[in-house]
Amino acid sequence: TYARNVLAWQAQSLLLAYPDDQLADRLTLALKVAATQPKTVGSPLVRFAEHAERTLLPELAADYVATFDHRKRCCLFLTYYAHGDTRKRGTALLSLKQTYAQAGWRVTDDELPDHLAVVLELSLIHI
Repeated sequence: TYARNVLAWQAQSLLLAYPDDQLADRLTLALKVAATQPKTVGSPLVRFAEHAERTLLPELAADYVATFDHRKRCCLFLTYYAHGDTRKRGTALLSLKQTYAQAGWRVTDDELPDHLAVVLELSLIHI
């Protein structure tokens, strides 16, 4: 079950990325992972993948922005919930980055350490 959980979290992490030209590859992987999961985990992955496969990329991108960028309650940046857009959030981000470094994991400069996909990926390594 541990290996299945890891696969599910990785698939979910990949699907949280902004819809781009690599989405089809991520959807293919998600469907393969879904086939290895219990129904409660696999079914939502299949539903999303099937929806994304039949939806044009610009529409998916618009939905992504409307859901994650314009709704505070669906923000993918986890420190936003505790700190909003304040200086304290910057301090929290730095602390997260340092914690990741202590765990031997480096977050690239093009991603924030509190993004849900990043947190999921780190959890895969250190569970």
